[in-house]
Amino acid sequence: MRIVWFGILLLIFSSASWYIFKAGKSIYHYKQLSEEVPVLMEKVEVEKLRENSYAILARFSYSFNQKDFQAEARLSERYPNPWAAESALRRIEGKSGVAWLNPNRPQQVTLERSFPYKTTISGVVLIGLMIYFMILGYFIVAKWQKQN
Repeated sequence: MRIVWFGILLLIFSSASWYIFKAGKSIYHYKQLSEEVPVLMEKVEVEKLRENSYAILARFSYSFNQKDFQAEARLSERYPNPWAAESALRRIEGKSGVAWLNPNRPQQVTLERSFPYKTTISGVVLIGLMIYFMILGYFIVAKWQKQN
């Protein structure tokens, strides 16, 4: 019974560790991209990722500290067919927008910056679950020792 219990705890601990690592890494990258700069979209096109999966690939230019840069970024939203992607592309094409970059490395830039809520919450929930099972195990062992 103890081995099963430790196996469950080990499984939850490894899952929690993985999610916390992913969340920490994502939060680090989120914090690095702290500077907001205006961009000019130069070329926006539909890119086929695989069967029934399309994305928008944007080439854009921006200036930071009196230097001009050009970059390319794939937007995170996926489309089931090229027509849906083309429709979204028309809304973006030719518009100026903003990008976020790392002021220490201005080549590190993204058009979409979002906080990693899902992985952070998943890691916290798994840690809570692990603590719950540890406390539950402690009380079960204490009750079993009282009976014997």
